[in-house]
Amino acid sequence: MNARLLFFVFLALLLFELPFVNALKGQYTFDRATYFQGENGTVAITLYNDNPLFQWNIKEVGIQFDWQQPQNLWFSNTVNQNIASGQSYTISISFAIDNSVSVRSHSFAIKYVGAFHDTNTVVTGTLYVHDIYEKLSLQIRPDAAAKLQTAQNAVSNANGQISAAQFSSSSAQSYLGQSQQSLTQANAYLSQAQTGCHAADSEFNGGSFQAAYNDYKQCAASADAATNAAQTARQQFQNARDAESQANNPFAPSGGNPPNYGWLAWLVVGLIVAAVIGGVAVQASKPKQSQSTVTQHEVRAQSRTKLVHCIYCGNRILPTATFCDKCGRSQK
Repeated sequence: MNARLLFFVFLALLLFELPFVNALKGQYTFDRATYFQGENGTVAITLYNDNPLFQWNIKEVGIQFDWQQPQNLWFSNTVNQNIASGQSYTISISFAIDNSVSVRSHSFAIKYVGAFHDTNTVVTGTLYVHDIYEKLSLQIRPDAAAKLQTAQNAVSNANGQISAAQFSSSSAQSYLGQSQQSLTQANAYLSQAQTGCHAADSEFNGGSFQAAYNDYKQCAASADAATNAAQTARQQFQNARDAESQANNPFAPSGGNPPNYGWLAWLVVGLIVAAVIGGVAVQASKPKQSQSTVTQHEVRAQSRTKLVHCIYCGNRILPTATFCDKCGRSQK
């Protein structure tokens, strides 16, 4: 009797423990490989039911990092899902990394809440949180490098134009002096930019990300200043060339402005006025046709169109004719 009772007790314990021996298994996948301070992310969690006899009721699934205190804080979603034997369930959980989270590897646990409000851990792992200044340095480094290259090209071109230039006129020499001063500033800014970018690269490779970020910013700002100074130097150099041309040719543009052609406009106006006056004079010198001559021509024209007949032979004659030019008789 006691043996039979012990058997039933053992069987009950076995059936009670069996679900937990073959409990849920878990896997996870983060949405990217690298996370920085202050960022958000998601993790896809898949739960597998390997128990051949029971289905699992899942009320809640989440992930808990070691920086979350107290221990009842975690990133989770409500599920209320039954997972049958041999089946799986996948859910995405969003999480946030505060700026205050330390830069290092952090442990985490993926958990679920079961039907009896029991909390169970299915899988654990670690997540490395990177320095926010590492991210900022990675973002600004290409821009700083591009600006440095632009500054180097601008200063190099300005150096090639201005360094060996010579002018004879005083105004051109004045502009050239200004251009050389701007070029000196451009070279100084370029040197600062090169130093800043070189230091930033060394600091970044050494893991000093905040210092690297600051030096990349300084490099970009100095490179912009070098480019602007080089452009100013080239404009001043162009002013010097214009001033030299103006000194040697009064009709050449001065200071980049177009030449003054006002005198040419007055010349054209004078020629037009002279042509008009000359045309009037020629017209006035032509002999005028007398009124009598015009009248006589008009009468003759009208006569040709209004002929009359001879009163004797019928021949057509002018109305003013005294005799017929055919029979010779008088028309009076």
